[in-house]
Amino acid sequence: MPAVEFFAAVEDFDRRLFSAMDERVAELERCGPPAGVDLDLGQLRAEHRQRSTWLAQRLAAPRQVDWAKVRAGVAVVSAWERVDPRP
Repeated sequence: MPAVEFFAAVEDFDRRLFSAMDERVAELERCGPPAGVDLDLGQLRAEHRQRSTWLAQRLAAPRQVDWAKVRAGVAVVSAWERVDPRP
């Protein structure tokens, strides 16, 4: 898979995940938490906002890849015995 496609898929997943989480947080803000659950909605909203920026921050940071370690890891994983997922 080309890296461009991989990163596009990661960014798409991130957008969908945080959109879904935003809907859940908004619902809690509208209706409150379930009975018996003590929840700091202001803190939850703040944490959600903060976490929603993590991917963009990480992708903006310069990447230094140790390709020798990546290739070594691929060699290890490639040597694993294949397991048939069917029962």
